[in-house]
Amino acid sequence: MRTRRLVIPLVLICLASGCGGQDDDKVSSSSSSSSSRSPSPSPSSSVGKGANADKSPDGRSGETSSPADGGIDRMNDDRGAPGDPDAKGRQTVLFGRVPGNASAACVVVGGRRDVKSGGFVGGPFDDARRSYGTMRPGLERKQVRLYWVPQHAKPMGGVTVTATSAGKRVRVTQRSVADAEQWKFYDTVITLPRGGSWRFQVSSGADRGCFVASF
Repeated sequence: MRTRRLVIPLVLICLASGCGGQDDDKVSSSSSSSSSRSPSPSPSSSVGKGANADKSPDGRSGETSSPADGGIDRMNDDRGAPGDPDAKGRQTVLFGRVPGNASAACVVVGGRRDVKSGGFVGGPFDDARRSYGTMRPGLERKQVRLYWVPQHAKPMGGVTVTATSAGKRVRVTQRSVADAEQWKFYDTVITLPRGGSWRFQVSSGADRGCFVASF
């Protein structure tokens, strides 16, 4: 497992600046037994600029563009996120100002950028929803790039994201770890074969989360 450094911690700036609002409504989660498709995500610059990506989602070497690029100015100056993970590697300090819940029940994302559910903060949902269906550098029309910040960064053995919608099921596993300053997260590229409401169930070690977003 390899850790890659991102130069500008965009998601962490957003978390530190308190963007977001009150808790969203919760919805019950259910499972689907439809066929799976597993894209092969590659960590890149989804939460910052200047990342030295090994490969873009389309298999090309070099730095990739991100739907999150350019969002830094409207959220905060590059002051970084305060604090550090604790002695056990818990990144709990990042979760305090993000809307959502602590129970891992499914959270409706709505128009928010970053949302927490249980042991994860996920995002940038606003960029993913807005850009879905359009061609972007390194991404196909039906692909979205989402980052997942786990509460526990020791150990980080990989994340599994299962997305379900109206009988469709997509499962992605990402073992590479990205970092922004002292914080660690997973960066995934997920192919959603159709628009509509999707439920993302996320798991990594002891951490669980569930997010519902419409594309």
